[in-house]
Amino acid sequence: MHRRRVLQLLLSAIGSGLVAGRGSRLPPLFVHRAEALGTTAVFTVAASDSGEAEAMVAPLLAELRRLEKIFSLYDPDSALSRLNRDGVLAAPPFELIELLQLCARLHTASQGAFDPTVQPLYAALAEHFARSPRPPSAETLDRARASIGFYRVALAPDRIQLPPGMALTLNGIAQGHAADRLVTLARSLGAEAVLIDTGELAASAPPPGKRFWEVMGRVGPGPGMRVSLATGALAVSHAGATRFEPTGHFNHLLDPRSGRSPGPLCGAMVVAETAALADGLSTALCLLAPGQAVDLLRAFPVERALLVDGDGRRHRFPV
Repeated sequence: MHRRRVLQLLLSAIGSGLVAGRGSRLPPLFVHRAEALGTTAVFTVAASDSGEAEAMVAPLLAELRRLEKIFSLYDPDSALSRLNRDGVLAAPPFELIELLQLCARLHTASQGAFDPTVQPLYAALAEHFARSPRPPSAETLDRARASIGFYRVALAPDRIQLPPGMALTLNGIAQGHAADRLVTLARSLGAEAVLIDTGELAASAPPPGKRFWEVMGRVGPGPGMRVSLATGALAVSHAGATRFEPTGHFNHLLDPRSGRSPGPLCGAMVVAETAALADGLSTALCLLAPGQAVDLLRAFPVERALLVDGDGRRHRFPV
């Protein structure tokens, strides 16, 4: 299932002079798109001309392909796929260890709501709804939930091991982690301003001549909202973005504690220091009550957040 895009860069809000490069001495913006990690990644870079932009994008794209070989569930030879298949991964890439360490922090701080071991539940629901439009039985959910529990993952720098029947998905955080890596690389290459969109956004600096990137984010089924992002990261999770069945009551956001999904109205937006953190938090917020959301957000360096609960009510958190 391909993720629907819920973030959109508003180039018109930046100024057509910057985008087209006409009547301005400021570097224009160039956009490159590539399919990766189950979505369309978008690189927006400020450069003097298309040749410079292509030279900037080439190493970013190569790095994205390298990260995809670590985190992708679509590639049977990725590090994550091999871990899920074999139950053990020796000498894991440091990026995988680093991301799983953040997952452990989020798992603890969210009281188990954020849990990458929900993959068996996701697979069970996908298989069930491929056969029948009816909701799955409690027994089906309980069997899948028996393989869930991130605390059971044995994580060490030289080895990762899963209990039998367990599998990981990093779809709720890996896209953000990739965006962070690409922004770090762009800065090391001397890029003036880069916005990386892997489904989650990370900015190295504002666009030339402007204070912010202007983004339209859609959280839940209501109208979109404009968000200004200078540096740092923005992530959105929306229960209706990927559905197992038409009503959206079973969707890609899965609560490991119940085996069920939040209602299709639910969504969250987080602006934070890193896209991995914003990505993971936005996923977890959809599975928490507003009071629990406050406690979770206060545990991390978050600039602001929005939660749309199951009834469609909006809760803003200037934490």
